[in-house]
Amino acid sequence: MTRPDRPSDSDRALSRLHIRPRSKPEPPSAAPSTHHRNRSGEKRQIVHVEDGSEVHNILQRIGLPNWVIFVLIGFTLGALALFIVIGTRSVADAVQIPTSTPQIFTYSVNDFITTTIALRPGDQALITASGTIRVGSNIGNIAPDGASTLSNTPFAILSNYNIYADLPHAALICRLQDDVDWQVCGGNHVIVAVRYAVLEFDINDAIKVDNTGAFAVQIRVN
Repeated sequence: MTRPDRPSDSDRALSRLHIRPRSKPEPPSAAPSTHHRNRSGEKRQIVHVEDGSEVHNILQRIGLPNWVIFVLIGFTLGALALFIVIGTRSVADAVQIPTSTPQIFTYSVNDFITTTIALRPGDQALITASGTIRVGSNIGNIAPDGASTLSNTPFAILSNYNIYADLPHAALICRLQDDVDWQVCGGNHVIVAVRYAVLEFDINDAIKVDNTGAFAVQIRVN
């Protein structure tokens, strides 16, 4: 019997060759994700989006549905806006604060009054006044400029009835709150505020119980 041919060395070398398949390229890495199981045991995947709202991401990690998240955010923003509006109105109601647009205020003055007009440094208050006040039965009607002499009555005698002796009798006077000195407003006057303060008015008459009438005062703030 003929013995089968033995494989040559070259055949054995070829049989030992193995061609390995090329490795497949790995897919690009996806955004990091976590898994969460809700109460029913359903597995849900939460993808963290880096460019999204941080609050939205936090609420997503808790596992809330998107519509609940949007409702909560909308409610929070609405409550904040309402708080700001209420706070602004409360401040505006407490004091009349002039703005960059000129504002006009009116008062009827026949005695000491502290207004609610808050002036800021640099504000100009243009004050005009009209009308008369009847100052007792002997002196009669007085205009906002007051009286230095009246019916041959010298100023020295009228000054005895003044609050401030060196100012005209029954004149409309004004000042910034807490100032020591008063100014004569009369029928036309301008006050320039050098600090934060409110305006005050008075009538330079020490005895007001027998007075009648009032001055119509208008204040224009620029």
